[in-house]
Amino acid sequence: MYGCVIRMEGEISAGDAERLGAVLAKRPVTGYYNILFLDSPGGSVQAALELAGVVRRALLQTSTMRLTNSKVESSKVENLTCVSSCFLVWAAGVERSTMNVEAGGRHFGIGLHRPYFSAATYSNESPDRIAAMQRQAMQSVSEYLRGEQVPQALIDKMIDHASSQVFWPTMDEGFALSGRRPWFDEMMIARCNYDPTYVAQTTQWVNALIIDLAQAKGKRTLEQAGGARYEQYIQRTRKYNACEGGAKSQAQAAFQKLEIQPLPPAGTTAAAPVSPQVQPELPAPPVPEFKDVDSRLAYLRWLGTQSERLNVTIPDWPAPTRIEFLQTVWYEARRAGLDTSLVLAVIELQSSFRKYFVMEGSGSRGYMGVNPSWTGKLGDSNSALLFHMQTNMRYGCVILRHYLDKHRGNTAAALVAYYSDSHAIPTSVARARQFPAQVFAAQKKWIYVNDVASTSNSKE
Repeated sequence: MYGCVIRMEGEISAGDAERLGAVLAKRPVTGYYNILFLDSPGGSVQAALELAGVVRRALLQTSTMRLTNSKVESSKVENLTCVSSCFLVWAAGVERSTMNVEAGGRHFGIGLHRPYFSAATYSNESPDRIAAMQRQAMQSVSEYLRGEQVPQALIDKMIDHASSQVFWPTMDEGFALSGRRPWFDEMMIARCNYDPTYVAQTTQWVNALIIDLAQAKGKRTLEQAGGARYEQYIQRTRKYNACEGGAKSQAQAAFQKLEIQPLPPAGTTAAAPVSPQVQPELPAPPVPEFKDVDSRLAYLRWLGTQSERLNVTIPDWPAPTRIEFLQTVWYEARRAGLDTSLVLAVIELQSSFRKYFVMEGSGSRGYMGVNPSWTGKLGDSNSALLFHMQTNMRYGCVILRHYLDKHRGNTAAALVAYYSDSHAIPTSVARARQFPAQVFAAQKKWIYVNDVASTSNSKE
């Protein structure tokens, strides 16, 4: 029955998605009961959305309530608290459960409030900029929650509550959000002849029965309390379990693969098919194409904001040079499935934005400090081309993507490997261990909109 049972506690921060992926890679993948228990005050919205992606791909259930013992008659219900951005993770579960209650002056279950930015952002940015950032953050989170079938009325209540407040849904509202997801139902209907109507009705009844037994003073078993209806439920659902468990095992097995995955396509850009090979002196990146006006405006806002930031760092670069540089970063990062802020941070630390940079000892060169040996592995062995802007970034992004895939999405481990590869000197091993923290620190100033943070500041 049990496949993977994980409990996540504490503040949500960058790297949590990679850590969860690493846990899944080491866990057994047999059984259909694969659940993530959430006990968190919230944290980074971006990190929460990345966690939500792992939860969805692994077909995990999410819950804020658990039994302290597998034997119902001797067990107690442990109510957990999932507030702020934690709710975004909870919402991604293929089957969700929560029980919103108040006990001893404390709230348990799911809690919501609007997303917000750091205090420094509100202190340093202009009112127009703050208004635009806040509006975009709320729109992005609202759109995500609508996609997870969270009712608009609940989203509106979330937006109405400031970051210093928490909206606690009622027990009935929590139960209404619980249950299997429609898309997962359709998947199981197609694969396992699943009957969602019957299961939705009986699951709610069984959950209530479990809670009653756990809180009651009697010693009746679940079978005794449920009687014939419970026996029928067991018989009817048992045939689904093997099929559903197989689907979940297959999904989680993907986290155990060590092979380098193919690079993703270049998104919305008009580009040739992706290949790990780097062609001699690549031309300028193609002009991006967008599916709608909003996407194009978002890209132009990113370009303008990063150009201003780059001008502060390198004031002697003319505007056309900054724009060409950022267009190349945007294209190559997206082509390799990397965050643009991560690529900019690596460039800053590796070469300090110097096109003709050459690293002492290893000879690694160009913006991303690419070791010349890679030109023989991925290109035509012409290391001089590493001084060409897009060629250098193509190599650098492909190499970083390679190490991310090799280390199962662990960004810190990938950065250590990238640093060690480019610094072929005896002291590089010790210094490599410090590189991830340096990159993450530098990355903060290059984050554009995805640096939304959401934590609970409410007083109990």
